[in-house]
Amino acid sequence: MISLAFVLAAQSLSVPRLVPPDGSKLHPGTSCYAIVRGSDVLGATLQTIRPVRARGVPAWEIVVHQRIAGGRFDMRDSFVVRRSDLTPINFNSVRG
Repeated sequence: MISLAFVLAAQSLSVPRLVPPDGSKLHPGTSCYAIVRGSDVLGATLQTIRPVRARGVPAWEIVVHQRIAGGRFDMRDSFVVRRSDLTPINFNSVRG
């Protein structure tokens, strides 16, 4: 007869282990990317990461701003996440 301990041990080996997010891998900075199709530049994406405090804890503010077609499409997403483990704190999206 198979023991319960053996069954539980076998199940734990088959379940993938989740690695918690590590916010220390992010660093403050700004990056800008061209949005292209073939050789045509359609617009740009600006990504910014900066340290902030939110709800009393160290956090990252991550902003992704895209402009396409001379500003006819303009979208800005702002994420605030806990700096240690990237737990979401706030999200804001503005279009137009």
